[in-house]
Amino acid sequence: MPFKIGEYIGPYQLVAELGQGGMANVYKAYHDSLDRYVAIKVIHLAFSQDEGFLLRFQREARVIAKLDHPNIVPIYDFSQYENRPYIVMKLIEGESLRAKINRAPLTDCQILEILEAVGSALSYAHQQNVLHRDIKPGNVLIGQDNHIYLADFGLARLAYDGAISITGDQMIGTPQYMSPEQGLGKSGIDQRTDIYSLGIMLYEMVTGRLPFDAETPYTIIHDHIYTPPPPPHTFNKNISPQIETIIDKALAKEPDDRYPDASSLVDQFRSYVNQSSGLKTGTPSPISETIPAAPTIISVGPKNKPAGNQMERGKSSSNSAPRKPGKKNGVLILGIMIVVFGLITVLIIGAGLYLFSSSGGQNDQQNQLQTQIAEQVITLQVTASRQPQQGVATPGLQRTSNDTQQIVRLIDEAAVLWNDGKTEEAQKKIIEAQNLSGSDAIFNDLIINELGKQNAWGLAAFALFSGQRAQPLENLNKQVDKIHEVVYKAAIDERCENLFIQNASNPMFLAATIRWELYFGDKGKAKGLLDKTTNNPIQNKRFPELKLLSIEIDILENNGEPAKLHYRNLLQEKNNLPIWVLEEAKKLEPQINSQ
Repeated sequence: MPFKIGEYIGPYQLVAELGQGGMANVYKAYHDSLDRYVAIKVIHLAFSQDEGFLLRFQREARVIAKLDHPNIVPIYDFSQYENRPYIVMKLIEGESLRAKINRAPLTDCQILEILEAVGSALSYAHQQNVLHRDIKPGNVLIGQDNHIYLADFGLARLAYDGAISITGDQMIGTPQYMSPEQGLGKSGIDQRTDIYSLGIMLYEMVTGRLPFDAETPYTIIHDHIYTPPPPPHTFNKNISPQIETIIDKALAKEPDDRYPDASSLVDQFRSYVNQSSGLKTGTPSPISETIPAAPTIISVGPKNKPAGNQMERGKSSSNSAPRKPGKKNGVLILGIMIVVFGLITVLIIGAGLYLFSSSGGQNDQQNQLQTQIAEQVITLQVTASRQPQQGVATPGLQRTSNDTQQIVRLIDEAAVLWNDGKTEEAQKKIIEAQNLSGSDAIFNDLIINELGKQNAWGLAAFALFSGQRAQPLENLNKQVDKIHEVVYKAAIDERCENLFIQNASNPMFLAATIRWELYFGDKGKAKGLLDKTTNNPIQNKRFPELKLLSIEIDILENNGEPAKLHYRNLLQEKNNLPIWVLEEAKKLEPQINSQ
């Protein structure tokens, strides 16, 4: 059970919860005697029930606490409270690399600065015979002073040495960043496992996405072990062959084929940047120019967010310059503009007539909302006309980092309006954000990530499945696990009634529709549909959230023993379940135990 805000853990008073992870809850706390704020990681109770855990914790925590490096988050203290081990560390106020990647593509110079800081931290720790074992963007923190820190050193090892495996009973770590030898549960892993994870993070920084992602941790780890990563230029044609060579070496399946240490990888990337952009050692990094002054995001350690929903976007080449069109291109552009203008005119008139003829019984606010949706289609036509010439196409309107920040701001404002019950105003904000976004893939990721943070799941479902820009299944299938989470959690928002009616035949809505019936429709019908679906092996495998739904029904009907049985069965399959399903099950645990 998590601790309550205001409660004391030893001399530290909890002020706010900063995040949750697979191993610990993270809190901001105040240390009265030293008059300072700190971050506390409180290890989950399940780990402390392992007889050997406390001994490993004390042994490993002492080693980690001795690490003294400017790019490693300092450890202040470690102890136990109510049989719960905890670690006290410096509070880093700023943002994580995960947030930075999600906000905008990184330049080569920014990537180099991050690699230099993380690589330096790793080189130092490896010299002390300490492995990190969980390198990922969520564990790289950028302070308000733009200083870069690596957090959570060695915590994965605290849980269980060798527990991370494709066949093991426990899953400690982050599958998307695991080395093949970690996935196989091999003993005697060395610093090259961190090099592999650093290579995955580099891949993500230059392409905007992960090389391996799937619905289940098992599938992801299997790919790390046996499947070659997709070439980075598959997702970003501007990536140079030199960068691909660096990434390929870092992600070699065999440790002997990788870089022997972090500094070798960093040196190779630095050489590439120096050659391609003329950057010299000591040149001020542009990273400070891209951190927004406000609001401050307090970020310490990994937040409980599936790594599997990353943004798909390219990184602009620092060497490319716009070319002036020749006379033939100018004539072609003029012709295209005339055609597009005519098309837009027809669409405006057609959309206006359609809305006028079909809205007789609706109020003015509904008419305005429909008009904005129609205008959105026109905006997409204009976007399509802004493609580069010479037959080179891009996935949508090229956006600046300011555009991305504007989109995020609109989405956040929409979430506040939605949670305040201002449904139509929130939907209008989402449509405005859609109009500004030139890429469906990027917009989908922003919607899922930003609205998920604020629990505005109903609004997220509206953005993905409502209006003229509702996404086709082939687009959403790339994010199927997160889409399942969105619609499942939207099913308890009564404002989504029309959404579930309109998508009754959508296969992604199967489990969510049953949940909708459970809370707002016919409970008997919901139970019948659930029984029918869970007896179908294919559907049962495709919708792991059905196991969660069985527990919910048991709780609503005060069926204590069946609820406990369904919960135990769910935990037995935890290695094959999406992280969000396990998290939701944990939230139900108090109600299960009280039955």
